[in-house]
Amino acid sequence: MTLQRLRALPLPGEVFVNEGEQVHPMDVIAEASVPGDIFMLDIAASLGTDHVGAKRALVRHTGEYLHKGDVVAQIPGAFPRLVRAPLSGRFAALHQGNVIFEVERERIQVRACLVGVVRSVIPEYGAEIETHGWLLQGMWGNGRNSSGGLRLLENTDAGALDPSILETVEGGQVIAVETCDDEAVLLMLAERNPAGLIFGSLAGALAPAAAALPVPVVVVQGFGPCQPDSSIFEGLQALAGQTACLSGVTSDSLAGHRPEVIIPTGEGGQAETVGIRAELRPGQKVRLFSGKRLGEIGEVKTLPDDLVLFESGLEVPAAVVELGNGEKVTIPQQNVVIVG
Repeated sequence: MTLQRLRALPLPGEVFVNEGEQVHPMDVIAEASVPGDIFMLDIAASLGTDHVGAKRALVRHTGEYLHKGDVVAQIPGAFPRLVRAPLSGRFAALHQGNVIFEVERERIQVRACLVGVVRSVIPEYGAEIETHGWLLQGMWGNGRNSSGGLRLLENTDAGALDPSILETVEGGQVIAVETCDDEAVLLMLAERNPAGLIFGSLAGALAPAAAALPVPVVVVQGFGPCQPDSSIFEGLQALAGQTACLSGVTSDSLAGHRPEVIIPTGEGGQAETVGIRAELRPGQKVRLFSGKRLGEIGEVKTLPDDLVLFESGLEVPAAVVELGNGEKVTIPQQNVVIVG
């Protein structure tokens, strides 16, 4: 499908791209400078003088960058007194005998995180990027972004990952696995320096370890035992070797954000609204993310006009979904996500 994605700073900064420009995942779209910590140094007290004497003793100028140990102020004489900078930073101001340091400004960047074309620029904040490709949205991400060549690893019949196959993983690859329930295996995968990890499902106990990994992680179906969705990995298998762009953004239903994998194909298509932004309707393919059928895929058959009372005691809008085995289940609309 055709996709548009906004890449923007949380505060004003400088934008580095122009409309119509081709961008790649690691290209910096915009950058801003965030003030660092403020540190106050009482030179009047250190020199044993008042704020007027402190001003006269200064040997530095406002705006000057000082390194740790540099002399800030001094009073000469047979027994000279001086004050040194305890930290590196910019001399921001002098106030009533106190030198105010701005310690190490931090720079934040927004990268493209996909291959595409800049369709519009938002001055001082970022740009909207358009791409054509294959989209896979997930249920959970660890907040990191990256890209690399896609490679799939097959689970054994018992659902585990053979540790010996991990030795063949090359750094910079995006690794896709149907499921993982072993923290040792998860950490072994991370030690191979992949560009990112895609899991159909992940054991709930592994959530803290996955969140702490330095590479992006996208979990498609959710945590805990889920029925593997073969359609996901059949689709990925057909695109093995191509560049997969991972955005592990935290799910936010209000903002319409979900973790996702975009694999640019260069082929045009209809721009579509999917996932939590779309309106639920009969005929759509959905994934269940609650109850005994967690992770299963089905087709929406009907949307009852009246509210349905569930075992939880809640009376909410419901959907009747037909699963792959022909069984029909009634489930709260808020507990399904549109996948096609």
